[in-house]
Parts: sequence; C-alpha cells; structure tokens
Amino acid sequence: MRALSAAQAQRVQRILANVAAGAAKDALKDALDLLAEAHSAPDAHHLVALCQAAIGDIGSACVSFESALAFMPDQPMYLENYAKCLRQFRRFAAARRPLARLARTRPNERNWLLCASNALDAKAGEVAQECFQAALKLNPNSTAALRGLCLAWQLLSMHRCAEQAIRKALDLEFNATHLSMLAYVQRVSGQVQDSVSSYRQAASLEPTRIDILDGLSGALLDATLLDDALKNAYELVRQHPSSGAAHSTLIHLRHDYEQVSATDALSVLDLAVSKDIDNPDLSLTQLSFLLQTKQSERALHCVRALRHKSDAPMLRVFEANALEQLNASEDAARLYRDADKHFGQDDVAFLIAYARHLLKRGDLEQAAAKVQIVLELDPNSQEAWAYQAIIWRLLDDAREHWLCQYDTFIELMPLSPRLSEEQFEQLRKDLSGLHQARHAPVAQSVRGGAQSAGVLFGRAMQSISDLEQSIRHTTQQWIAKLPSDPRHPFLRRKSELIAFAGSWSVKLWSSGSHANHFHNQGWISSAFYVSLPPSISAASEPSSGCIQFGEPPIELNLQLPPRCIIRPVVGHLALFPSYMWHGTSPFRDTEPRVSVAFDVVPILNQWQSCGAQS
Repeated sequence: MRALSAAQAQRVQRILANVAAGAAKDALKDALDLLAEAHSAPDAHHLVALCQAAIGDIGSACVSFESALAFMPDQPMYLENYAKCLRQFRRFAAARRPLARLARTRPNERNWLLCASNALDAKAGEVAQECFQAALKLNPNSTAALRGLCLAWQLLSMHRCAEQAIRKALDLEFNATHLSMLAYVQRVSGQVQDSVSSYRQAASLEPTRIDILDGLSGALLDATLLDDALKNAYELVRQHPSSGAAHSTLIHLRHDYEQVSATDALSVLDLAVSKDIDNPDLSLTQLSFLLQTKQSERALHCVRALRHKSDAPMLRVFEANALEQLNASEDAARLYRDADKHFGQDDVAFLIAYARHLLKRGDLEQAAAKVQIVLELDPNSQEAWAYQAIIWRLLDDAREHWLCQYDTFIELMPLSPRLSEEQFEQLRKDLSGLHQARHAPVAQSVRGGAQSAGVLFGRAMQSISDLEQSIRHTTQQWIAKLPSDPRHPFLRRKSELIAFAGSWSVKLWSSGSHANHFHNQGWISSAFYVSLPPSISAASEPSSGCIQFGEPPIELNLQLPPRCIIRPVVGHLALFPSYMWHGTSPFRDTEPRVSVAFDVVPILNQWQSCGAQS
C-alpha cells in the first residue's frame, strides 16, 4: 500500500471536479489512468469507485470500493461513500455492512444515526431500534434519535414504545413535526380522537404543511367524521393542486365513501394533470390508481406518454404491469427482463411482481430464483413465502406441506374467554357505526363489501376492548400449542409476547367475497366471526361464505384448488400463518357477513427495553 504523490493528489481533485460538473465518463477514464499508475494506492481505487457510481455502474463501483477497503478496512471516508453509493441505488440491505463497521470503529452519534436511518429504509426495525438507542446513549437529548426510535418501534408494531419516544422528543422540542408524529402513532394505535386533536394542534403551528393536513383527513375518517374528512381533503387539493399525496387521499375517499366509480373518482386529478402535464407527481398518482383499479388500457396509454418524456426504468415496470393486466405476456416479459437489470438485485416489490409474471407464464425455475433473492434480503417476507408455497406445490415438492402444514397451522376455535350475549350485541352495534364505506377499498381483497377505516383495536369502546383482550388470550393459547422449530420460517418466530400489527372489520354483502391473498405485515393472521347470514350458518350450499386456504389468486390461472376449507362459526376465531393464501367463497343472502380481522407479530424480549407494553 502506498499514498498518492502530491501531483497525483492534485489530479484526484481535478477528476472529482469533473464528476461534480457532470463529466463522469471523462472523469472515469482519467481515474482508471491514475489507477494504472498507482494500483497499490487505496485512494486510487476509491476514486475509481466514485466515478463508476457517478455513471451508474453499481456493480463495478462495489468491486472498486471493496478493493479500497481491502487496503484500509476501517477508513471512514471509504465506508461512508460505499454506503452512500449503495443507498443511492436503494441497496439498503447491502449498505448495512459498511455502515455498521463505520459505527463500530467510529462510535459517535452521527455514525449511529446513519446506520439507523439505513436500517429504517431497509425495513429492519430491530436493527434500527438498536442503532438509535446506541445514539441515545451518547446523547440522551438527541431529538433526531428519538424521532428515529419512534419510527423503528412503529415498524415493530410497538406503538406504545413509539409514543413514549416521540413524547420525549416533544418535551425537548415542541414543534409541528413532533406533534404530527405523535398524531400518527395515536392513529395507528386506535386513539382516534387524540389523533385528530394532535393533528389539529400541529396544523395550528404549520397550517399549510401537506403531510399534516393529509394525515388529518385520515384521522377524521378513522373517527367516523366523514364529512369533515372529505371537506379537509377537498380543501387540501384546492390549496396544493400539484400534490400527488393530496390527490391520492381525495381519490380514495371519493371512491370508497362518495359511491362514485373508479373512473369518476379520478375526475379532480384528471383536471389537475391536464393543467400541469409536466408534473410527474400528479401523473404517477394517476397511473398508480389506474393500475390499482384495473383501468388497464388507460394505464397503458398514460405510462407510454410518460415514457415518451422520460424513459425511467420504473416506468418500464409500470408498463409491464399494465401489459400483464391486459394479458400481453410477451410484451410484458420483454419489459420485465429489461427492468430486472435495474431492480433485480434488491427491489422487493419488483422481484415479487416479476415472480408473479413468471409464475403466470409457467417459468417456475426463474420465479423461484426471484423469490429466493427476496428471502435472502428478508427471511421473514410473508409474500415471498406465499409464492414459494405455490412454486413448491406446482413442482409437487413435499416442502409445500412442510411450509404450510394445513392440518396444524390452521385452526378454528371459540374465543377464550367467550363474549357474553350482551357484549356481542354491543360489539355488533359498535362495528355497524364504523362501517361507513360504500365501496370496497382499492387494492384490498374485499369484493362486494366494505372495510372499516383505520385501526380497530385500541379504540375507546368497551366492546372492542373486550374483544381485543379475549382475542389476545386465545391467540397466545394457540401459539403455546405450536411446536418449536428454529429452521421453519413460521415456527422459528414463536414468542409468548405478541403485538397487533393491524386490525379491522369487514362487512360483506350478498355475493361478496375475499379474493385469495396473504398478509405481508403479519406473522399470524385471522378472522373472527361476528355475524353470519343464515345461508352460511345453515350450510345450504357446500362452500357458501366459507374461508379457503392454499388456492392462489385466480388471475395467475394456475388451476389449483384449495387445500383446506373451513365453515365459519359465530364467536369463533380462525388463526393461520400470514403467508398462507386464503380467501372466501361468495354467498347469497339478505343479511351481511361481518368479521373482525387482525395481524399479529412476535415481540422478542430485547424489544421490551422501552419499558412500555403494547
């Protein structure tokens, strides 16, 4: 190893200036010339890495960064720039290693915050929590670390811990950002009235901030103040007509609650796009809703118009999705292959979409390869395990039954303790008041029905509190009966302590059903049956209104029947792994089918260090 000479160091500065000026290709040529002269100088390898990153050659840049670090493994500048390069290309999981080494070798608050923020981007809540707490040990009054710790606890569904962290930040610095974060934590933990109050207090400090006013619309909806939510959403779009987030909220509120069609729900945004045709935020919001609502022809037209202006790789994915919806498989395949060069290393959403496409085409080997990449990035990915189950089933691989264990991992049981008739009647009344939607929510499994807004558990209603406590106890009893197996993706997460990652109620009308789906945010998922129409309870039709397991989505056209079918029973709770494909069959009746659903995640002992119970 040797250092660069003074003249070579001056050349480095000129090369970096060319990179900053946008002449990265010329800079790379000069950097490679310098490396040829000084191959044993780590700074020369580092310079080449920076130039390669600037031209978008992430693979070569990683090799060059590793070469520089081989000479000086703990050099802070190399580690930080390596991580910056990886993060630039959204390789958050890969960036964890250089950032962790940076924090260990230079353990200051800034480096722990860098490590923690990257973990948040990688959705690694446990790692983020540990890094933010390390930063807080160095500076207990760091509001940046407290804000980050709040976000990490939210990833882990430990909402009371998140509230504790953001309240401490609020005590240190009273501002709109901390108030809005408190409002969000209150909202996702079911404290709907407190959430409305906190958002309004935040808005009084910063009355034009889009994220605060947008959050207020959601909180008002959760509090069943529908008119106020719509009024607030319309006003936000009036104030900020170029905001995609504001339009997205209004579109979904109009579609779900004003009983307008998916086409009509877009009318306000369509007008905004026509007036601001070069606004990518508006155009992408429009495109996303078109794809979600299967307005495929129009989505294809929109994405091709956008690609004519800027052929960004992500737009190729959107076009592939539109073509996939239109069954133009060959054209979609070409675009997926092209996009794979950009996103096939670590973009989970793309990899899953590509795997779906490959499954539909019957290319099981390639689909399995994409799923495996996701599982390497996130061994607990419920969507990856869901597709792995399909692949193993199509291959007649016994590991499908090892993974799903339909006889053991699916159970219908009565609540313990049971709800009294009085509690049941109050629960039905309270749930009825929460069901204000007139359409099924976009991009959810509900067909011919509606879903309650926001989080169900945690609300200030005794009937819901009673139900939550009974469900928690029943679920913990079921978990205790499960075998232990550190090699199994479901059983290895077994824990006596659990948190609810989400909870909601669904009301299906006659002919209503759930499309086959899984729950990506959970570990254990569920259905508790509150009310069933006579046609289901009487079993007049073999599968009417039943919940079925193991059948993939119908749009994949795989012709695989359910592995297990369960007839619902009022007062009973169905529990199963979140990666298990499940849906319901339609029923015909004048009375609705009402259920409560939730997702559970395990709480590991080290997560309890905030001292709060969730």
